[in-house]
Amino acid sequence: MKKYVILCLVISLFSLLLLGCQNASSASIDEQFMKSMTKGLEARWAISTDPSNANIANGTTEHRAFNTKMVDAELSELSQYEDKEFENAALQALAMEYIGLLNTQKDSLEDVVSDFDKYNEIWMAAFNKRSQLIEQFVNNYGLKVSDKYTETLNDMMKNSENVTAAEQEKSAIQAMLSAMQFEIVDDSSSWKKYQTTAVNISGTDFTNFSLTINLMDGEGAILGTTYASVANWTNEQKANFEFTTDKQFATTNLTANYTVN
Repeated sequence: MKKYVILCLVISLFSLLLLGCQNASSASIDEQFMKSMTKGLEARWAISTDPSNANIANGTTEHRAFNTKMVDAELSELSQYEDKEFENAALQALAMEYIGLLNTQKDSLEDVVSDFDKYNEIWMAAFNKRSQLIEQFVNNYGLKVSDKYTETLNDMMKNSENVTAAEQEKSAIQAMLSAMQFEIVDDSSSWKKYQTTAVNISGTDFTNFSLTINLMDGEGAILGTTYASVANWTNEQKANFEFTTDKQFATTNLTANYTVN
């Protein structure tokens, strides 16, 4: 009887272990990826937040080694998914884009010593985009990290919000520039006055908003450059921009420079 009871217990334990293994292996690629995202981020942030790395100088071989170690911490978890088929196509696209950004950051480190400005531009652009994707992983796919890294995750989320706001502002300003059509308002002399009226649709109050205006001929060559500006241009307010020139131009090409309150 004892042997029978022991045998039953052994069989039951084996069944439970087998069931546990089956449940672990039955996790979808999507679920596995999200777990790996957490592991990769926490591994990276364990390096980036380590006080012993605080005094590494920019543009040095130590800087390259440090950043390589951070990127590799994520890639070691995520690279395995590059040839996997996800259930959710949108998540897969997001995952592939994120892995691509990690590889971009790693490639940029080739220039960290020889051309720091080039490296930094590429690295930070990828960092900003990573923060936006991480926000999507959190909001749309339930990405979580342990309490130790909550503050770091919140910093990434805040950066994402700032980057998105800057992109929206830039897009709105470009729309404003595209809508500006200068017309002659005074042609009483060889120096004609041109003017356009624009509405500030950027959502931003500008302390100063200035235009650099390239005057173009019919073949797209620059005939000359002039400027126009307004001060204290608040959101949704109209403003007039004007300039004078004796150039016979076909079109204008505008770029904006501005400061905000």
